Amino acid sequence: MSKRIEALVRGQLEDFLSEEDLLLWDVSMVREGKNTVLRVFIDKEKGYIDTDNCEKVSKFLSEKLDSVEDEMPASYFLEVSSPGMDRELRTDEQLTRYIGEFVDIKLCSGIDGKKVFRGRLEGFTDCEVNIIEVIADGNKRDPVEKPVSFQREKIAKISLAVIF
Repeated sequence: MSKRIEALVRGQLEDFLSEEDLLLWDVSMVREGKNTVLRVFIDKEKGYIDTDNCEKVSKFLSEKLDSVEDEMPASYFLEVSSPGMDRELRTDEQLTRYIGEFVDIKLCSGIDGKKVFRGRLEGFTDCEVNIIEVIADGNKRDPVEKPVSFQREKIAKISLAVIF
């Protein structure tokens, strides 16, 4: 997606979301077959996003984007939703919010044949992400905790882990 459209959407939503006590999680514009889809993910600091929140933001944004239609693609579908329980963590702000929580890290290429790691997010820098991987050891009653660091450039995706 063009950075110009992302900046446009963010600019249109900033004040409105603040007034509604909502946060902009992510914006993406993707091609799906013959269609272009503008996806806007919203969140709350506390609580859950419901369909009323999504509908309100969708109506507001649709009207705003109609007024700047010369800056938008000729046709597109607008989708507004929650980032979900397994939300992708893309920014430093998002990572900071979930320090101490369990995350899934998918690597671009594996380490010793393993490409997916799950652990408690301990911290990060500009260059790396640190987790405590919790490994069940069949011979011991308590799981083994192992610190693991990943270079950010080798991470394909970090998402919040869904644990039941």
